[in-house]
Amino acid sequence: MSRKGSHGTDQAPRPGEDSIYYDRSRNRWVGTITVGWKPDGRRDRITVRGRTKTEVKDTLRAKHTELAAGIRTPVHYAVDKALRTGWRP
Repeated sequence: MSRKGSHGTDQAPRPGEDSIYYDRSRNRWVGTITVGWKPDGRRDRITVRGRTKTEVKDTLRAKHTELAAGIRTPVHYAVDKALRTGWRP
């Protein structure tokens, strides 16, 4: 199958591809990065939200930099959990 434009794809986004759209129900811009597949077969995505499209683009760029460096921070990672797992400054 051939790939079409960004809004009419025949295939799912490849790992590392971005999607940015406006969510009217939240009045926010939403950006997602497909980073692969979960063990249960669902897509593994990183999702960010912001008030402006530029803010979302900047955050996605930062997430790409983290992924390239091999850093993937869980969404609900808290300071107390970091201290319990042995993190030291």
